[in-house]
Amino acid sequence: MSIKKILATATIALTLLSGGASLTTTTAHAGTSGFAQPHPYILDYWYYGVQDNGWAYSHYEITASYLGSKSSVTDSFGNVKSRASADYGYDNSGAYKQWYWGTANAHYGWYNL
Repeated sequence: MSIKKILATATIALTLLSGGASLTTTTAHAGTSGFAQPHPYILDYWYYGVQDNGWAYSHYEITASYLGSKSSVTDSFGNVKSRASADYGYDNSGAYKQWYWGTANAHYGWYNL
């Protein structure tokens, strides 16, 4: 079994055991637009990227009424530039990327209500 499969299995197991708490936060490097549905069994939507005008964003929505959603944008050093959360539905975080950030990182997550 590869390291990636072991880590993915451990992450899913930990998520299920913890009830989907904030341990599920994941990072994607924003540089182009992207879309994902990262939750293993609940319908969700994650949009992330950097627009042509420098706007770095992370938008996350989860459709379960018992889960809240959260998103953030950070720089290469882990400094949070924007964060948002919603007890149900859609949250939206974003900031204008500066040259000294290095890369912009988009994060998402969910938590129990």
